[in-house]
Amino acid sequence: DWAASAMAFDVRPMAASVPQPGLVVCGGLDRVTRSLGAQWLARSLPAGTMLDVPGAGHFPHLEAPGAVLPAIAAHLT
Repeated sequence: DWAASAMAFDVRPMAASVPQPGLVVCGGLDRVTRSLGAQWLARSLPAGTMLDVPGAGHFPHLEAPGAVLPAIAAHLT
């Protein structure tokens, strides 16, 4: 069942225990991971930031690599 399998990916209980800074990337048109959920995750990570990619869906790294790849590079340096 879809709902049961989706619960297996629930990271909310673990978010505060992530020791590394996190970059949460969310497509503005994503129907799977909504912007509010991505914002919550970015706020819940100890050093989280969020990149909202307008016009992209669930795969912003493929749909808008010009916006996503520089953000990832900056996050890693």
